Amino acid sequence: MGKRIYNKLAWLNELPREEAVYVFTECSGSAQWAEAMADARPFPTLEQLFTRAEELAYGLDISQIEKKLEAVLER
Repeated sequence: MGKRIYNKLAWLNELPREEAVYVFTECSGSAQWAEAMADARPFPTLEQLFTRAEELAYGLDISQIEKKLEAVLER
């Protein structure tokens, strides 16, 4: 993953909470997970983003969430 991905991580970290919740909801379909992820920001590294995503998954399909997060970061 290149610099562009880290620029997108910075973008995700800087979004207003409401917009971040929307983006995270797109990735999981879970409002609870999306709100927890928005509140867990900022993520200094991609590793921390994915680690926290997994910790907060609570039985959600983390593999699908991770794929969708990667897609958001590659837009």
